[in-house]
Parts: sequence; structure tokens; C-alpha cells
Amino acid sequence: MKLEDKTFPILEQIAAECRRLNKPIYSYFQVGTPRNAEIVKMIGWPVTTTMEHVEDYVEKLEGVVDGIIATCAGDHEGDVEMLKNYKNLDGPLFLLHFYRILLTFNLMS
Repeated sequence: MKLEDKTFPILEQIAAECRRLNKPIYSYFQVGTPRNAEIVKMIGWPVTTTMEHVEDYVEKLEGVVDGIIATCAGDHEGDVEMLKNYKNLDGPLFLLHFYRILLTFNLMS
């Protein structure tokens, strides 16, 4: 599912059914940056939020999903910035394809 504001009610319904079935649910969370605008356009998926509003959107998802797979698709610098800015954020924030970045920048501590 392409997560954006207009699909959020559908996500809530799906999440409720997953909870009823005792199954976890994770949401893909695409962060838009000026550097990834072209690749996002090529992918054709909407941006969930921008870097400035990541924390707000994570709070909105708190209690709805078990985790968030967050990425600044095509923007390595944006991924690193997001990690640095939000590594201590409380909530279900999981970061896709960041293990190498975590090790490179020693952000796991």
C-alpha cells in the first residue's frame, strides 16, 4: 500500500484486522527530499512525508502499525540525515537498508 494521507484510513482498517489475527504490520514510509524528487517521480509512488515532518508522521502511526520501513529513496545523504535526526525517536521506527550506514557512521550506539 502506498502510504499517504488519503490512504491512512485504509491502513487503520488493515491494521485492525492484523491485530485481530495477531499478525504484525509494517508500513513503508517514503520521505521526500529535494535530492530524491526525480527518482520518486520515476518510481511513481507518492511521498509519505518530507524530512521536516517525519516525527509528526511517526507519531500519527504510533499504535497503528508495529513498525515503519523508512527510506529517502535514491537519496543516501537524506537517509543519513534522517538517521542522525531521528535515531532517538520513540516509536516504531525501523529503517530500511541502513545497516551499512549505521555501521559506517557508528550510529548504533
